[in-house]
Amino acid sequence: MNASMQRPVFEAMRGLGVDPSEDARILGRLVELVAHARGAEELLQRLARAGQIRPTPAAGRALPAMVGAGYALEPGDWLFGTARDWPAALAHGLTHDALLMQAYGRRHERTIPGALFDRQLGISLSEGSHGGHVAEAVGFGAVAEQRGTGQIALCCLGSGTLTLPETVASMVWALETRARVVFLLRGPRASIERLVMMHRVPVTCDSAHRVYWSVAEARTSRPGLPMLIDARHAEDGHLPVPLDARELQERGLLSPELERALADEVTSALAAARARAEAR
Repeated sequence: MNASMQRPVFEAMRGLGVDPSEDARILGRLVELVAHARGAEELLQRLARAGQIRPTPAAGRALPAMVGAGYALEPGDWLFGTARDWPAALAHGLTHDALLMQAYGRRHERTIPGALFDRQLGISLSEGSHGGHVAEAVGFGAVAEQRGTGQIALCCLGSGTLTLPETVASMVWALETRARVVFLLRGPRASIERLVMMHRVPVTCDSAHRVYWSVAEARTSRPGLPMLIDARHAEDGHLPVPLDARELQERGLLSPELERALADEVTSALAAARARAEAR
């Protein structure tokens, strides 16, 4: 395990040469993105219950971790996952319009509701095999390492995918090629899992901010990539803890008035995107 990853966030931030004021901007943006993703998740679930779209996998408690990891990606990086990982895509630049167009099956890139592919943003969320995207991510990361491009692949997966033989084979391939891949383990923690022979970094799933810095530091960490960030949670029925919003409040940067304004902004943006999707 990379011991530096266990340092407080501000120490990791200092190690990367980031000004505290810039960190405050990042934290504020993550709070906004989590609010937008939560609003989108609630809307997608309502539409599915009403029979207007097919059921969309819920991110649940893993949502902040997905958002933090997705926001840490830089231009040229790629996100690989399944349909469940749309919050990471939203944080990586996907718009509400694109998300809802796909939910309604009206995006021209693909007609399968749930699957998302955007070559310009670097997003590939599959709707088929739950282990196929792992091999895709490792292939991208291996080429990035070979060519020295500096790009990374973010691969989101759950404990179930981790048990698949093809996933283990892909991870061994990642180790052998020193593929530039950050694996994000999200969702409930399984009682049985295969041995993963790479650096494993435990991070709370309730903080997009801490996951963000874990991915950012992984890009330049030693002994290097690949790396596995473990942001899973116990299946204990506990509700998400809004750690990021709480931290922003403690810094005096999030008032009740701003929270209400953000909630209104989320509602308005999603209503407009939904209207455009239904009119298409």
